Amino acid sequence: MPRVRRGALRALRDGIDLDDGRTAPAKVSQPEPGILRLTIHEGRNRQVRRMTAHIGHPTLRLIRYRIGSWTIDGLGNGQWLKVRG
Repeated sequence: MPRVRRGALRALRDGIDLDDGRTAPAKVSQPEPGILRLTIHEGRNRQVRRMTAHIGHPTLRLIRYRIGSWTIDGLGNGQWLKVRG
């Protein structure tokens, strides 16, 4: 997988202009070539997929590690956590 260009990473950090408006700046790192780690503070429909497609690096696999204070720590594949609301 090719490395994502610095300019594309900068665009994600600055915010991307999508059809429904500009995104808030994202925290972005590239731990391996072609792999991105993003932290966003919004939850628009398919936001990460649309942001990465916009920079020419479509999302092939998406893993959500955390939503707010909920994490996947301690959960195996196919496991889930019942949360009282």
